[in-house]
Amino acid sequence: MSIKKYPVTRRNFLKSASGMTMLAGVGAIAPQGKTFSAEKDASAGDNEKKLILLKERVSSVAWKGDVVVVGATMGGMSVAVTAARMGKKVLVIESQGVLGTETSSQWNERIPEGWLADDLAGICRPHGGFNNGTFDPFVTTLAWDRLAESAGVACMVCVVPVRAVCDSDGLLKGVEIVGKSGRQLVAAPIVVDATQGGSFSRRACGLSGQVPGSITRRMYVQGVPVGELGKEISVPERLGLLRNQVEVQATLWANEVILGYSISASPAVLTETSFALETYHKGLLVMEHLRKKNKAFANALLVDVAPKWQIEFAPGAEPKGLKNTGLIPLMNPAKAVNDKQWVSRFVGAACELKKRQPLPVKLMTGVLSGNEPAKTDELRVTVERDCEETTLSGIQALLHDPSDVVVAGYGTGGIFASLSAAWQGVSVTVLDPAGIPGGMGTAGKIHSYYHGIRAGMQKTIDEKTSVATTICGKAGGFHHVAKVETMMREMENAKIRVEVGYRVFGVIKKGNAVEAVVAAGEDGYHVFPCKVAIDATGDGDLAAAAGAQYTLGRDRDGFPQPYSYTPTMTRGGRLAHHNFDAGWVDPTDTMDYSLAHFTGRARLWDKGPFTDKNHYCSLASLLGLRESRFIKGAVTLTFSDFMEGKTYPDTVCAMYAHYDNHAIDYAQESDWAWRHVVMFGLWRYLCKGDIPYRCLYPADVEGVLLACRAFSIDHDLHQLARMIPDIQQVGEICGLAAAIAVKTGKAPSAINVTRLRELLKDRGVLPAEVPQPAFNLPSGELFQALGGDKNGLAMWRLAQKLENDKPDWDGYFKTQTDAKKKFAAAVAAIMRGDVLPEAVQVLEAAIKERVDEPKLGIKSPARYIVAALALASVKSPGIENRIEELLKDSSLSGLDVMLLYRGLGCIGGTKAIQVIRDNFGRGNSYENSLWGQAPQFKTPVTFIVELCAVRELQAMGCFEESSRLGNYRNSSSVLVRRYARRLAAAKK
Repeated sequence: MSIKKYPVTRRNFLKSASGMTMLAGVGAIAPQGKTFSAEKDASAGDNEKKLILLKERVSSVAWKGDVVVVGATMGGMSVAVTAARMGKKVLVIESQGVLGTETSSQWNERIPEGWLADDLAGICRPHGGFNNGTFDPFVTTLAWDRLAESAGVACMVCVVPVRAVCDSDGLLKGVEIVGKSGRQLVAAPIVVDATQGGSFSRRACGLSGQVPGSITRRMYVQGVPVGELGKEISVPERLGLLRNQVEVQATLWANEVILGYSISASPAVLTETSFALETYHKGLLVMEHLRKKNKAFANALLVDVAPKWQIEFAPGAEPKGLKNTGLIPLMNPAKAVNDKQWVSRFVGAACELKKRQPLPVKLMTGVLSGNEPAKTDELRVTVERDCEETTLSGIQALLHDPSDVVVAGYGTGGIFASLSAAWQGVSVTVLDPAGIPGGMGTAGKIHSYYHGIRAGMQKTIDEKTSVATTICGKAGGFHHVAKVETMMREMENAKIRVEVGYRVFGVIKKGNAVEAVVAAGEDGYHVFPCKVAIDATGDGDLAAAAGAQYTLGRDRDGFPQPYSYTPTMTRGGRLAHHNFDAGWVDPTDTMDYSLAHFTGRARLWDKGPFTDKNHYCSLASLLGLRESRFIKGAVTLTFSDFMEGKTYPDTVCAMYAHYDNHAIDYAQESDWAWRHVVMFGLWRYLCKGDIPYRCLYPADVEGVLLACRAFSIDHDLHQLARMIPDIQQVGEICGLAAAIAVKTGKAPSAINVTRLRELLKDRGVLPAEVPQPAFNLPSGELFQALGGDKNGLAMWRLAQKLENDKPDWDGYFKTQTDAKKKFAAAVAAIMRGDVLPEAVQVLEAAIKERVDEPKLGIKSPARYIVAALALASVKSPGIENRIEELLKDSSLSGLDVMLLYRGLGCIGGTKAIQVIRDNFGRGNSYENSLWGQAPQFKTPVTFIVELCAVRELQAMGCFEESSRLGNYRNSSSVLVRRYARRLAAAKK
């Protein structure tokens, strides 16, 4: 394997303990993006900048109101809450996923005394999150949401505020943002800049960002005797920390501290990327030193590193020319936080502005590329949002030096794509909003592998991660901080150009081929020319922006499977995490994606009050998205392809897992999933299959590879083909393919796949074995397997048998006496379409006797419900009457009710329609626990049940209940809204 190696030892892993060497390592990453320079007019001295003009674009208005606050800092939240309490319609926009930056992202446990601290303390104290002036960062993160909600403040997170937008008279009309729906406008006559350092308003009036004086980062450590530490710990000068000190903040929990360390913002550390990487490196150096030299840390566990760093800015001039424009920098955030009267006067003065002045517009100066504005292809808002159209004027973007390969996202697959391409000798640029690489395994806090195949370069990464884990402490699985450090060092060694804080939302194409990637950062728009673009966004954002066709969610209702939102915790001195399902989200929609963060945190709030024995330490900075777009390739794989052992001439890897779908409502899943999980109980069946190269690029766009879970498969197979090791394989494959494309001058779709397969064979990625059809045995052997550990497979395969190999059902039923085996055979026979009297009799008896256990498998319902569904599938006479009786049982869960509705839909006819309508009339409400949630924590699912009922009724020609769609058509959830409107648009 051609990955660069060095001896894997703890000494060599952190081979440099000196700050100077570390800075040199960061410099090798060569960021070109957001920089902080000596204060001056932003246009001065920039004549060497390469610029490109992006064409004006018809876009949408995401929100309209009175006040937009840019930045969810403590000062920004003070202004927003005050304005909302004064009756104003207020929106906070924030590039991170949380509110209250200083506490939630930077982990400062102290909030200045004053009204805001009092309000937050009142929320946190009953939940165990405040005591004696100290706030727990985790609980306070949840409390900010509740404060905003109680005040009526709307919030939109994970969006980049790019520029102030003016009307034709130059008057401020809002802020241009970029999120999962691409470029949009949030409209308001008043915009308060509460960003740290006032970067948004400074840019608007042509000033560079303020000059950083120092950068501070914090890390959470467990297992130390807090009383022995004091408030500061001295460290050697060679670590390169300011004052050679580490600050100690005791948490609310026994033996847990937050350590803060600062570095000087030297000329070598003046980019967002450098801030992110250098401060992370320092944390590992500090932890290694303390573990070796301070006995209090001998058995300590490094739980996590704060997702964001804190910048202390040198004094600078206030932005000028903004008076009476409506764009108001919050120059005294401390006053807003602690002085209620002051912030009230500030908000009052802002909102009473009568005659507004035009906003000064300053353009960058530099060398403009091209004579015409560049046309971009970009992400768009979904039509179901009903957004008002608006036109966003053309804008200058910074044109970066070309790279051979641009990788959008350095998450699970992207980091491996970038490394494998770079080690082949091509130039690579990586763009990502996140401050750390690794995706779900690091920022998402899922620090263990479930299933999947560990092959190729990930073995080397894992080996080096385990070495770094000796510095971090014990972990269940791998240590996510150790993996981040390993990946950062690999990127440095590979000389990959990393750009942190950039969200990819568009491309520039030549014909049908992508030739540049367009991204947004808080410093503006950027264009990155390339020969190959790799989409490692997870959601297929780049490919979708480029115009590739895709599907989203399951066929029946368009829902993807639930998402998670994972906090860290410790168990017996070992790092652990709590992975649970929080709800449903459309990850391609800015507002839905934002809302999902708040929904997930509300689920966590329900876990309180928090105590020493029951608390979380930190929260994932990424949602646990399991499913999003599937980009259509030349081949679209299905789960049946895996079950039947299908292989391909361009196979590049194999994947291995089970049908790991976290859905609870299997009535809404496909016919295939219905049979696989409900009728045969095969949810846990582990299956292995081949992946062809043709799945890894869009069928209708050139120059793009798919190094993420958005490659060309269907919803059912995706439940297997999304494991972290398997997506890491896909990343490595795409990186190699991109390098071949660059070196040969061909499109990724036209490369020599034989050469790619040779490289993959050398790396141990190419499967050595040809897959075989699952459990493909003669009927006699399948009958023998019924009732055993292969029961579900035997049922499935018997139901698959062709007419020339028809099972001898009569003989089996005559000789078999075991009730469980007869039940399995009866279901298999009916699902094959063989309506035998003996099979019907067995199933009817199960219904009559309400036979519950044993269930056929996880997520398969009670046996009597399986029996009813089997008989419904063949319209067995009188089965609708049996289902009617079952539905009268008020103890039935909403999930079972939906299964029975689907059974009635299979039967059809007047009686089936009336049964559903009668059950509607009972007015039942339903709730169920999602995966990972304790039974007492329920999620309302009545909306799913009602939408399922309307769909089944419409399929049977009954539209009288469609009026029940009502408010669902305007739900805050775009998934619900989209499905309800689809049903409402159905015609008789």
